[in-house]
Amino acid sequence: MGENSQHELPANEMYLQTLVVLSAICTGAVLLQNWSSILAAMKGRNDPIETTPLKLLVFRRNYLSVYLLNMLGDWLQGPYLYPLYRSYGLSVADIAQLFVLGFMSSAVIGTFIGSLADSFSKYHVLAFGRIFGGVATSLLFSVFEAWMIREHYARYAFSDTDLSDTFAMCSFWNGLVAILSGGVANVAVDVFGLLAPFILAVYVFFGAFMIIILTWPENYGDKLENNGKIESVFTSLAEGLVYIKKDYWMFAIGMTQSLFESAMYTFIFMWSVAIEAAAGDSANIPFGIIFASFMV
Repeated sequence: MGENSQHELPANEMYLQTLVVLSAICTGAVLLQNWSSILAAMKGRNDPIETTPLKLLVFRRNYLSVYLLNMLGDWLQGPYLYPLYRSYGLSVADIAQLFVLGFMSSAVIGTFIGSLADSFSKYHVLAFGRIFGGVATSLLFSVFEAWMIREHYARYAFSDTDLSDTFAMCSFWNGLVAILSGGVANVAVDVFGLLAPFILAVYVFFGAFMIIILTWPENYGDKLENNGKIESVFTSLAEGLVYIKKDYWMFAIGMTQSLFESAMYTFIFMWSVAIEAAAGDSANIPFGIIFASFMV
């Protein structure tokens, strides 16, 4: 027992040291990239907070609070989804099918699935969970941005530059949240077990839900009406296909994005499998720390 612990500690320290080194390099790169802006802010010139209208600041903070809480809830689940499935006794092939189900449902929303009976096997319950998880992922990366863009232009009439800056802030803070989520998930698993990050994510999502209920007005985007009815989704999809057919570059961008996403999703599944195969025992692997290193 003692001999095993002596061998485990250096490995865990290596993962943590790797995270620290990568974080230091990334921090230095960010500071170097924004050095001129930092110097200007230190001298009291061109302070972005002072020059930004109060209404835009309030709007951004409100949106970012909801957006980042939802992203945090999603990121918390990332490092330990594969180990959780393994703890249920599923094979790598079964887990691969579950991941594919999630990715497919993220692209194509299937019919509504009714309540689950006790007669369903554990694999089928997890499969239904992955389908709903995929649908939730699709909504996560679309509806919040759609609401923000609509509010940005229709309600407040902010400029295109302001919108670009808002997206830049979302990207930057989302990266920090992803790194933080890996460390938080790792500590939660060490203290409370494999289910801890997923339970914590529920509370995080609930916090975002309460902010939305209390502060967000409803908007429906651009409605294309025909005799008082919203144009069907299928008609919108058909029009999208027509635009893609007319514009080669739009098709090229779509294919490039699809190929990139395919490679990324393959990595999302395989990194845990590869590390488990190399280490030999997934119970002692700090998946959260490794995940945080990838996010850096």
